[in-house]
Amino acid sequence: MYIYSRCERLLCNDSSECLATPLRITYYYLTFPTDIPVNTNVFRMGPSHPVPGDVVHIAIVAGNDGGHFRTERVATGGVMAVARPFAAAQDFEVALELRLQRYGHLSTYLARVMVFVSQEEPRVPYNPLLE
Repeated sequence: MYIYSRCERLLCNDSSECLATPLRITYYYLTFPTDIPVNTNVFRMGPSHPVPGDVVHIAIVAGNDGGHFRTERVATGGVMAVARPFAAAQDFEVALELRLQRYGHLSTYLARVMVFVSQEEPRVPYNPLLE
């Protein structure tokens, strides 16, 4: 399950400092258990309407000190996946940056992904006699 909110940059006056800031910052909240399999894609980021010739770069720019996540380029943009198993419940604030070059213009988008890894629930074997 995830929840999100976002804010968008106001128009710039062509100053290089303003143009270097992200066009949009979106906040996401993800929760999954510690036993999530490695290589599971947990987040996708990309243009909502891809255009032939788009050049997309995706990278984790902060919050991945333990190396638990990785990014991968896919046809629709990029994904963030689990790179290492989680030994215990923990929280992360990962900053994921997408740079989109379209028609010679570069736009930057930032996703602030709050990840809450919870202890996996103990699994009780199915017992038809309990029904």
